[in-house]
Amino acid sequence: LNQRASKLSIKKSSYSSAAHYLRNAVRLLEASPAWTEHYDLTLEIWSSYAWCTCHASEFDECDEAVDAIVLHAQTILDKTRAYKARIRALEMKGRGGEAITLGLTVLDCP
Repeated sequence: LNQRASKLSIKKSSYSSAAHYLRNAVRLLEASPAWTEHYDLTLEIWSSYAWCTCHASEFDECDEAVDAIVLHAQTILDKTRAYKARIRALEMKGRGGEAITLGLTVLDCP
């Protein structure tokens, strides 16, 4: 339900509202072994959460979400949306040089 509500908020570009719904979904997932039992759903929710918190200028929460995804994601492709959120957050904070460096580092991953 939280995921559906967040998708509606994203369509309206209401990233703060979407982040709120996704925050609730993340809390529910944290109470279970979600990364092993529901990998695709967990990755989708965490990735959306990272993106929405970035666009809502909630950069600390975005960083925490990206860190969780990078820790648990199984492939570099699964980490792509998380890195994209982190790069965007760095750009929004005026740290373009760091964003470029991160992008180049990610592209160099095997």
